[in-house]
Amino acid sequence: KANNFDRSAAVTVTYREADQLKGSGWSCRQLMNTRKSASTAASALPQPPCIAVDVALAADKAEVDRHGVDGGVMFMTSVLALVQGNFDDEFNSVIEFNLSAIFVATSDQDDPWKGITNIDDHLEQHRLWGEGGGYNAPYAVATAWTGKTYGVYGLAYLGGACTPERYCVCSDIGGSVGFLRT
Repeated sequence: KANNFDRSAAVTVTYREADQLKGSGWSCRQLMNTRKSASTAASALPQPPCIAVDVALAADKAEVDRHGVDGGVMFMTSVLALVQGNFDDEFNSVIEFNLSAIFVATSDQDDPWKGITNIDDHLEQHRLWGEGGGYNAPYAVATAWTGKTYGVYGLAYLGGACTPERYCVCSDIGGSVGFLRT
């Protein structure tokens, strides 16, 4: 109850209007309505649309051997979070990444990329596995992280977002996640 406050002090008290003490000399200001009006006016200004992109991530057994299961998940999501900064004001629309699926190969039997020795085959197998339901979730783009060294940082189908060519492979070449975001 607001009747114990010093009226000369600059105090803001938030409460429901129904809890106002009638006849106390205190008044109920409607800041919420003021903010709502300003917010409504601001939203009337032309805003670029926000585009949400569902992203699926995968780690092969070599990546798990490098980081462990939890470390692999942390690594992939950290790089994705850093890459998000590359898409917040560089285009006419803000592009937000929504993580829709994570696959981690915890054994050789679970690894769809077991035995692959070049990045081209890794990318194609990623596409076949993903299109075959490997992620078991909707997504517009998918990145497979590998601990294998192919002599290439990564490979992707160009212009493939939201199509059956929505896949890429990234080699974990070591270093900080900040370096790998570039």
